[in-house]
Amino acid sequence: MTMLKSVIAALLLFPAAAHAQTQTLYSKTFHAPPLPCDGVDHIAALLEPWEPVPIVIRGAAISHVIEPGGTLLSPEDSALVVTGATIGHIVRRFPPGGWAFVGSSNPEDGDLLTPVVVGPNGSDKIIYPVGTGFIFPAAGGTKPPFIDIHMSCHSGANDQAWAVIYYTKGAAP
Repeated sequence: MTMLKSVIAALLLFPAAAHAQTQTLYSKTFHAPPLPCDGVDHIAALLEPWEPVPIVIRGAAISHVIEPGGTLLSPEDSALVVTGATIGHIVRRFPPGGWAFVGSSNPEDGDLLTPVVVGPNGSDKIIYPVGTGFIFPAAGGTKPPFIDIHMSCHSGANDQAWAVIYYTKGAAP
């Protein structure tokens, strides 16, 4: 209880310092449309810089769905449940056979932004430790880097994926 009282006292005595540590977390969602499963690494969706200022990517999420036999999901049947800043996934019983991840062409971040999800239907997210992240430039540059969804599957099905990028505005990690 003493620790809690100390923290409350510090916040009351130094509200400007506490406020200086607060940043708004934004999100950007994008979708890789259905593609036939052919075992190829499809770079299925490209997202160029969208904010007028540089951003710091603080985390990312990916959800990958494989539909057997060419049956595509409609927007009403997206197999995703969005709850606040997280993504939940409705598991379906399909045979295994695919993977997906969110990557980046920015040479500073090494391509992988999310864990690789494996199997017929997978979802995962990562939030990077405080004080870390990947800087992504402002919109409007020439030959800008991009964020992408890589996905692949086999067995004659179609697959698609959704991704969320969590970020703060400004270039300071």
